Parts: sequence; C-alpha cells; structure tokens
Amino acid sequence: MKTFLSAFVLSIFLYSSLLAQKQESENQALEYIKTGNTLRESAQFERAEEFLLLGLKEVKDNNKYWEATAYENLGLLYRDQGRTDEAIINLRKALKIYKDLRSATSAKAITAMLEGIEEKEQLYAGIEIGANGVKLSVVGIRLGIEGHYLFDI
Repeated sequence: MKTFLSAFVLSIFLYSSLLAQKQESENQALEYIKTGNTLRESAQFERAEEFLLLGLKEVKDNNKYWEATAYENLGLLYRDQGRTDEAIINLRKALKIYKDLRSATSAKAITAMLEGIEEKEQLYAGIEIGANGVKLSVVGIRLGIEGHYLFDI
C-alpha cells in the first residue's frame, strides 16, 4: 500500500511538473508573438520575423487561436515590407483558422485586410454636368503598405 501511495504521489508530482513546463513554454511563445508584433510596429522587420516564427513554431498545432494570431502578425509584417504574396498567404492561413474557431470578429477583420491587399486599386468615377460644361473625375483608392488608404485622382 505504501509503494502504491508513493507511486501515486510521484506520478502526480511528475504530471504537475509537465503541466507547468507546458504552460511556461506556451507563455514564452505568446511573449515571442507579442514581441514580434511590437518589433514590426517599430519597423525592426528582421527581428520581428524571427520572433514571430519562433512563437508560431511553439504554438503550432497546440493552440489554434495563437497560431492564427502569429499568422496574422506575419501577414501584417510582410504587408508592411511590401511582400504582398507572403502577406496574403499568411493572412489566408489566419483566416481559415479563425473561421474554424468560429471567431467571427477576427475573421471579418482579416477578410477586410485581405480585400485591401488583394485588390490592387478600386476605381470610382463621377460625371458632373453643369452650366460650364461636363466634368469627369476618376479616383483610384488603394491600401498602402502602412495600412492607410491612398487616393489617386
């Protein structure tokens, strides 16, 4: 009975140690993702990519929400660098995961970002007929790499 009790206590101790290690590893991964996004915001793109990829590696297949977040931040990083194809690939991965998780708000935000990146330029035209003649205006709207709308008249 004593041996059984000792083995039971030892197994609980080992299990709790493994859980603590897993939690610490996940916390480290989340810190990598957060740091990567902060570095992206401060235009330290190479270091940002390193941290985001480290974080992604740790959470991939373990925590789907944070995996999607890492892909989202990688997409934003590549968008900021003008690496459109890589941005679209990563944002689509994030979108798929968000949809699988039924995270409607995140999916909607990613969809809007993808529309801005995938659409090169949307054109709008207007015609004004007045006493002085006919005027035509054409305005092109596109999303710049900084995430702001740019207008071409």
